[in-house]
Amino acid sequence: MGHPDRLADLRARNAGMREQVDSALTKVQRQTDQLADIEQAAAAVTAAASSADGLVSVQVNAVGIATHITLSPTAFDRSTPDKLQRSVLQVLQTAAQRASDARAKVLEPLQIDLAELSGFGELPRLQQNPVPHGTSRTPDDGHFNFEDGAW
Repeated sequence: MGHPDRLADLRARNAGMREQVDSALTKVQRQTDQLADIEQAAAAVTAAASSADGLVSVQVNAVGIATHITLSPTAFDRSTPDKLQRSVLQVLQTAAQRASDARAKVLEPLQIDLAELSGFGELPRLQQNPVPHGTSRTPDDGHFNFEDGAW
């Protein structure tokens, strides 16, 4: 292969590599643009639940923290404090699970896009159920509690 042929071959390979890099950069830019929208949608998730007897209704935010609790005006007439407490907890747990499920569904496209990336090694999964502020994970679950300095 003569010098002009080799130069033409190098230029063709260089052009091919540039196309690959440009394509990868375009994909990364598109995904970066979509990331902000998906994060905003995930943060905006809310969920609600009500007790079967209609005495308790709650609304929670994306991480399952209660943002609104409504007790029926007749709640104290129709229930005992213990039953009402259990009902509030059960309804809060139901709403929190619904929020977690909805948030996971919103984040699902990110998991798929991250899985499509190659050449970057093993990518971590996004945390579907973050720990609400003010709580901590137990040492048994593999997470550290940085708030109490026990790390």
